[in-house]
Amino acid sequence: MPSSRRGVLAGGATGVLALTAGCLDFIRGDGPLEFEAALATPSDDALAETGYEEAAIDGEEFDETVEFGVEREIHASFWLASYTKQASLEDLSPDADAIEPDDSDDADEVEEEDGGGLVPDDIDEELLEEVDDPEDLIDGELADDESPSSESGVDDGLGGSPAGLSDAEYTFLAVSSPGIEVAGQSLNPLEGMGSAQLIEEFLDQADADVEDLEQVETLTLEVLGDQREVDRLHGTVTQDGMEVTLEITIGSFTHEEDFLVLAGIHPAAADGEAANVERLMESVEHPLETP
Repeated sequence: MPSSRRGVLAGGATGVLALTAGCLDFIRGDGPLEFEAALATPSDDALAETGYEEAAIDGEEFDETVEFGVEREIHASFWLASYTKQASLEDLSPDADAIEPDDSDDADEVEEEDGGGLVPDDIDEELLEEVDDPEDLIDGELADDESPSSESGVDDGLGGSPAGLSDAEYTFLAVSSPGIEVAGQSLNPLEGMGSAQLIEEFLDQADADVEDLEQVETLTLEVLGDQREVDRLHGTVTQDGMEVTLEITIGSFTHEEDFLVLAGIHPAAADGEAANVERLMESVEHPLETP
């Protein structure tokens, strides 16, 4: 049956009375004032397109003590949705076509024998019998087992595997926190923070230390029906004794009474990953039902 205008107004009045009662309890000190955020996540289609997978969707809570003449408690809950993508050495490897062969005069000269292999002229026949493949011989001696194989070319081109990149993960975060406002004052600890502060806050929680944060550009993306300013920053982290430059794309804004923070983190040298982060941001859906 269609709702009457009177019914809608009555429902609204009931909500206002309940909210007023909660505020009065808070003011009198009879209980905490409670706030709850709605979940925000990138769309399934965007995750499939970019190769990211859900790592965790966690509901978190925090309590804050505020003072309005007397101390009062605020209880708030928020959501942290995280997504990861396995990093690949191919993302940072140099173009194979750009690697020039070694034409130096010091290169060992060998001649091609009837067997098609590359065997020196002065090879010791007894030594030749000790190996299965004559090509394992260099200058008439067995090759050193500890010498780099041809498969190490990628690592050599990178100067080693950067910060254990093969085990690294690219990360996308969607944080939804309630717009906590009491007496016209925002009490959300994330609101008012700049992009660099938000990044440091999140990385501190992950026990990651980023240095030399520098904003490189600001772009505009359409997220949740509006144009949003998003910052892109670079910073360095040290892992396994090596420095890696990270690229961090982050945006924060208010939507449906919640304060959202969206962030993507990956090595700056990862080709095409910035576009994937932008795709994820533009696909974000909010508010969503909690899992």
